[in-house]
Amino acid sequence: MLFLKRDIRTRIDLLLPELKTKIQDKLRRDNFEFRDRKFDVGDRVAVRVYRAANTRWKFGTIVNQDGVLHYIIDVQGTLVRRHVDQIRPVGDQV
Repeated sequence: MLFLKRDIRTRIDLLLPELKTKIQDKLRRDNFEFRDRKFDVGDRVAVRVYRAANTRWKFGTIVNQDGVLHYIIDVQGTLVRRHVDQIRPVGDQV
């Protein structure tokens, strides 16, 4: 609980320090905005395209992970580097 933008510490916090982390983890899992943002090499994905006037998304395949949040993707023979916010997983049937 916050009071004046500070956490209020009580004796219970000293007795059960892991309770706070468990509650935070549960809230994070239950949040509908939470997405698993890990991709493996070879995964089929939809990639945000900025140069095409008519198309916003194109399909590609993950080639390599370039850092923690960036991936190299093969999109129709062209390698593009995208942030995980610009990548969406797709199924094999698409």
